[in-house]
Amino acid sequence: MLSYPAALMDASRTPTRPQVSAFLLEFGRDLHQTGTPAHRLEETLQAIADQLGIEAQFFSTPTSLILAIGPETSQRTHLLRIEPSEVDLDRMIRVDDAATRVARGQIDPDEGIRALREIERTPLRYPRWLIAVCFGVASASAGVFFGGSWQDSAVGGMLGVLVGILAITLGSSMRFARVSEALAGMIVAALTILLDRLVPLTQPLVIVSALIVLLPGLTLTLAVNELATRHLVSGTARMAHAATILVAVALGVSIGVQLDRVLPASEHLPPAGVPSWLQWPTLVPACLSFTVLFRIRVPMVLPIMLIAASGYLAAKGAGMVLGSELGAGIGAMTVGLGANAWSRITDKPAAVCTLPAIIMLVPGALGFRGVVALAGSHTVQGVEGVVGAVLVASSLVMGLLLATVILPARKTL
Repeated sequence: MLSYPAALMDASRTPTRPQVSAFLLEFGRDLHQTGTPAHRLEETLQAIADQLGIEAQFFSTPTSLILAIGPETSQRTHLLRIEPSEVDLDRMIRVDDAATRVARGQIDPDEGIRALREIERTPLRYPRWLIAVCFGVASASAGVFFGGSWQDSAVGGMLGVLVGILAITLGSSMRFARVSEALAGMIVAALTILLDRLVPLTQPLVIVSALIVLLPGLTLTLAVNELATRHLVSGTARMAHAATILVAVALGVSIGVQLDRVLPASEHLPPAGVPSWLQWPTLVPACLSFTVLFRIRVPMVLPIMLIAASGYLAAKGAGMVLGSELGAGIGAMTVGLGANAWSRITDKPAAVCTLPAIIMLVPGALGFRGVVALAGSHTVQGVEGVVGAVLVASSLVMGLLLATVILPARKTL
């Protein structure tokens, strides 16, 4: 449960039930749109309602939010239909700050609503061209982490920029957004096949690297987290959403690679991978790219990079001894402890550091390879990949839950 300081307002300034109801509606919508999972969203709303002295119950799914406000015998129920949106951690901080000020009595709920609406009108923190570039940086970094060659990382980065452009342009259209993942997979696969005729490439690695930002590893991890915290409806829906994205991307890739059948066979030898030590300096551009993709303020880059590096080091070290699945859990626990400590020091949501750091450990690529293998009738490899992805996601969730038990964050949005 979140720990918001007790309200400081006197009896003459105690907000009315309609005021609190209106604020909870606005706050719940804004918090949902920042990408907050169901269990955190409901806990946060309940904490605010308790501090403001109003009875309320909440129920969240990835596409809706239900608020029942008042005593059970005279509740007023509100249903909000909310379209899923990207994670926006800068907006999450500002929304949380407005809620904290209301809970502390520094401003009344009406002023809180005005503050939230002002946040909604704030333009994107980073320009769209920079977001597209960071798609490419993340893809090039993934090529290094996957053990690819210099050519693999460079081509993966260029194709990643293309994926970013597609995501930005198609994502603004409801009609094309529903096929954007499949279209990106098809284009990336086809271009990788063509470029392999010019320079030696490790085709599967380049394809996965270029599509890494689209792969729903974080969504899968959040789904397992919601299921583990007994939010079964939201967890099941989010799991189905992750599976849908994986299948869409895999279908697009399966179509794109058919180009390999009509072109002359590549005569290049498999390229040699980059030195393994290069993974450590690559953490810097990788963290910077996800800082932009998650819309985080620049001053917060340093703690995020330190927490991400410690989690990655813990996962790698433990993985050599205990296996990759348990290693991921150790890494997640390290990330969770670091993010929770940062939250207690700064009085900001732990998710600001947790999400960019944990993204380095999520199993999106593993699940994608499993689905592609299944599509290619490689049943055993496909099942192993999908099951491996679920095990890694479960291990990550367990690590984060253990971190919360050992060192609870002051605010665990």
